[in-house]
Amino acid sequence: MIVEIDGGASISDVRALAHRTRVPLGLREAYVRFAMRTVVAVAPERQQLLALASRAGITTPTVDHVDGFPFVVAHGSAP
Repeated sequence: MIVEIDGGASISDVRALAHRTRVPLGLREAYVRFAMRTVVAVAPERQQLLALASRAGITTPTVDHVDGFPFVVAHGSAP
């Protein structure tokens, strides 16, 4: 199982994460803009993770977005 930032995450997902963590209120929007540019923008999207898992020989890989958060959870079985 892998938990990864979702390269396809929306700004509202990142904003929700900032509000649920200890990012100070006055810095939350700056954090959201920073995270979208430097973390989400370079993170793999769901289809990329599925392709990587298939190339690695993982059987029945799944990659699911975590509702309300900028994360995906990938899992599968190795032969």
